[in-house]
Amino acid sequence: MLRPYGGMMISDTARTILSHAMPGARLREAAALGDRTLLLAIGEGRRAVLRLGGEADAWAGNPLAAEASALAAMRAEIDLPLPELLAYDDGAGMGRPYLLCSHLEGVPRSERERGAGGVRAMAGR
Repeated sequence: MLRPYGGMMISDTARTILSHAMPGARLREAAALGDRTLLLAIGEGRRAVLRLGGEADAWAGNPLAAEASALAAMRAEIDLPLPELLAYDDGAGMGRPYLLCSHLEGVPRSERERGAGGVRAMAGR
């Protein structure tokens, strides 16, 4: 069962945000990837990652704003597979900040390295 977020169940939160970010899109499933990160199955075969904002840090500001800016800057400068920023809201439009980006298939490098001897194997290179 998915955890509550902001007084709503995660799937309800995801559905509400998705209807705001991508009108007409249909949420088929939402699975938690972390405390405030969800993998969404949208429509037929499309997946997206939804990051839900927490409290802004007095010194660092809004971490989702920094993530959205960094992702946009990296996509413009680096020729690597990076997620596409689908939507970002600082909380003014929805009442809670979120970042929605495309999902990239694959295995995280950290998991691949663990299977091949992990960080220790890399340190000897």
